[in-house]
Amino acid sequence: MGCKFTINQRILGRSFAGLLSAVLFILLTQTASANPNSGITYHGRILKPDGQPLQGAHVSFRLQIRTPGSENCLLYEEVHSRDMRNSNGIFSLTLNDGTGTRGSDSGHNLERVFQNRGTFAGLPDCKGGSNDYTPSASDGRRLAVFFRDETMSDWVPLPPTLINFVPLAIEA
Repeated sequence: MGCKFTINQRILGRSFAGLLSAVLFILLTQTASANPNSGITYHGRILKPDGQPLQGAHVSFRLQIRTPGSENCLLYEEVHSRDMRNSNGIFSLTLNDGTGTRGSDSGHNLERVFQNRGTFAGLPDCKGGSNDYTPSASDGRRLAVFFRDETMSDWVPLPPTLINFVPLAIEA
């Protein structure tokens, strides 16, 4: 299942002087949790405003799993680096496959951040009023993705993607 997102040129203009706009084709897949390196795969393509693909030698991606409510707390973060020369702007990143570097997140593993039981206390980087999150039985999560290449000083946010709750998909 894929979704098409176009990043608003006005947002990009503030982020890095309007050099890039992006069109993303996103496919989120989750592999079975029996595999210790299972995770979530994020595919996309980044195009410049002139329609040419982003093909930097050092493109960094920051992928975050965040709580779904107004608290919007960071549960899990990885940073991935890719050489996108000759890539036609296409990339594929998988959380928890061993190629990324963990960020300053909650410290929980990927399986735990999708569990809808218990309380997550003292979470970092919350946008709402509380640093605690108690999920309801059907809560999904929010995927936030940012990128930058060697010419950019700031991270460029991509539109957040909701990861819907699927009963027992992780805990089966």
